[in-house]
Amino acid sequence: MGRQVAEKLLAYFCFTFFVCSFAPLKYLYMARLFALFLLFLPFVAFSQKPNPKIDSLEKVLKTAKDTNKVNTYMELARTLFASNPDKALKYAEVAQKEAGMIQYKKGEADALTAMSVISVQKGNTNMGFEYQNKALTIYKHINYKKGIGTGLNNLGRIYMEKNNYPIALEYFQKSLKIREEIKDEKGILSCLNNIGGTYTFQANENKESKELYKKAREYYTRGLPIAKKTKNEALEASLLNNIGATYDEQEEYEKALRYYGMALAIYERTHNKFYLASSYHYIGNLYWKQKDFVKAKDYQLKSLQIAEEVKDKNGIAKAKYGLASVYVEENRLADAMKEILPTVAIFKETGARDDLAKSKRFLAELYEKAGDFKSAHQTYKEASLLKDSIFNTENSKHMAGLQESFAVAQKEKEIQVQAEKQKASEARQKLTNYTLIAVVLVLGLVVVLLVFVYRSLTQTKKLNNQINKQVVQLQEQREEINTQNEELHQSREEIMAQRDALSQTNEMIVKEQAKSDSLLLNILPMQVAEELKEKGSATAQHYKKATVLFTDFQGFTKRTAGMTPQEVIAELNQCFSKFDAIIDKYNLEKIKTIGDAYMCAGGLPTPNDTNPIDAVRAGLAMQQYMEAYRAECEAKGEPYFRCRLGINTGEVVAGVVGTKKFAYDIWGDTVNTASRAESGGEVGMVNITQSTYEEVKDYFECEYRGEIEVKGKGQIKMYFVLREKQA
Repeated sequence: MGRQVAEKLLAYFCFTFFVCSFAPLKYLYMARLFALFLLFLPFVAFSQKPNPKIDSLEKVLKTAKDTNKVNTYMELARTLFASNPDKALKYAEVAQKEAGMIQYKKGEADALTAMSVISVQKGNTNMGFEYQNKALTIYKHINYKKGIGTGLNNLGRIYMEKNNYPIALEYFQKSLKIREEIKDEKGILSCLNNIGGTYTFQANENKESKELYKKAREYYTRGLPIAKKTKNEALEASLLNNIGATYDEQEEYEKALRYYGMALAIYERTHNKFYLASSYHYIGNLYWKQKDFVKAKDYQLKSLQIAEEVKDKNGIAKAKYGLASVYVEENRLADAMKEILPTVAIFKETGARDDLAKSKRFLAELYEKAGDFKSAHQTYKEASLLKDSIFNTENSKHMAGLQESFAVAQKEKEIQVQAEKQKASEARQKLTNYTLIAVVLVLGLVVVLLVFVYRSLTQTKKLNNQINKQVVQLQEQREEINTQNEELHQSREEIMAQRDALSQTNEMIVKEQAKSDSLLLNILPMQVAEELKEKGSATAQHYKKATVLFTDFQGFTKRTAGMTPQEVIAELNQCFSKFDAIIDKYNLEKIKTIGDAYMCAGGLPTPNDTNPIDAVRAGLAMQQYMEAYRAECEAKGEPYFRCRLGINTGEVVAGVVGTKKFAYDIWGDTVNTASRAESGGEVGMVNITQSTYEEVKDYFECEYRGEIEVKGKGQIKMYFVLREKQA
């Protein structure tokens, strides 16, 4: 589904290029839009409706941990990219921070790449360049070639946006080489389109260079077999249009029309109305160049009808522009004016500055032909302000008549500047006068303040005499109060002593309660412990999907021969403590230990869908620890024991039985099969049953062992888990 979405967006951006107007400047727009799409392709989730995934992803985020949390943030960033890039950027930034904290290098680089793509989309190419360079450094460090290919391709796109085509081509070629090496067909198509687009863009700036158009077609043509092989019809159509565009620019209209026609056939077959509208418009422009105005008008009307149906404002504007061009050739100036006026309004509304400038240029020419020279001059001026680069020599002639007015305006501006300077000088003089007045006022205030202080001191002396008399009276009253305070203090001390005694008693009660709760939680899961405390008993629960993990040590007797009981316990405690830490990391519940056997389970007491994956990851971590333990013993010349480990997934019943010495346990055929998977495994390996394999096969590389005979079960299909797959 994600691939189909990406293909639709690809076709959208590619066709946006082709539906630009027939003027040579259209290829500039195409190259920009097409380039942006190729840069954004890995991160876009294209939809015209709100994506229902967002709510569910945000719910998952509340409980996700470690790499799952990073990946969830990244999925939210991808989902929101098209509809809310600001929020998508925030999610990508959080993903990068979280990945850095847990040393998840690939996730950190992916997040930086997403931040680069979104920054470029928002117009900040410098920040996008910085983010992508950081991502590329990490990809190279971890030797993740797919990421390296993407990073090089994206940097090429940024250089292309900066018009540095030689450097852009270097990056695209490096990316293409890596993607061909790893057989990344989707990435290869992206590079071929980018290289072809770069050569096209260079050729458009140098019309005499036929070799550049030829090179562009070579790369576009190389992409066609891949698009057909992958059944990517949208991309196949865009490649055909790219090839047609190069012929069109070289005025080889028959060849151009043939390729445009093949692309149109694909869009008609797939019923993509948006792309049909654009294709009709572009073919109409080609017929206009060939002076076949009947067909040109027919195709522009088809384009307008479909664009209005799908409410594509830019498509409507471009079709009206094409119709206006035909009406001008037919000398129907009034009809042309009716079409071009709404075109200007639409381009102004959508912010398409280049199209708006060209439309205003067209409108100015219509005003001029209609004899409205004042409106013509004003519209020429507006078009010039929008984009001077699209003016040609003829535009300059039309503007020549305005030079005299411009010179007069410049003279008036000089006079105005002189007046402003005079005003500024007068303002500075006024400021000096105001400053002197302010100084005089401040000095006057100081004198007044000194007089006030003197009088205040005199009044203060009188008041002090009165106050001294009152002080004597207050001292007598204070002595009486002190006597009363002493009595109150004694009473307070007695109360405080009683309160301290009560506080100590309460603290002892709280500490004992905490010890009791801690011991209970160390024996039972929290939910079960809370139920026991509240009701005095716990109800057994049925779990439809849980994963049980068993371990047993081989060589334990040899290792512990000659040890004291305390040493044996210490040896077991070392291993089991490490196992406890591992299952805590992967959200598993410890059930019990029986001698040198260890049992845990996932998906309970809180159900979840990831418990098979969590259990296999825990199993791999346990065997990795046991291998380190073996190497340590071998280095010391000491005997050692190794671990067999079995995992099974299915239904279980869990709960607490009895009324004394509570213990949380699980029952069911799933538990028995897990035990048989452990006994039927091999030391150092993670042995899983068929039911577990079906749940984890997309995440881990596994080796099929065949059907293994186990006690009481007959033959069971089993697999060894070798390693986790690379994302």
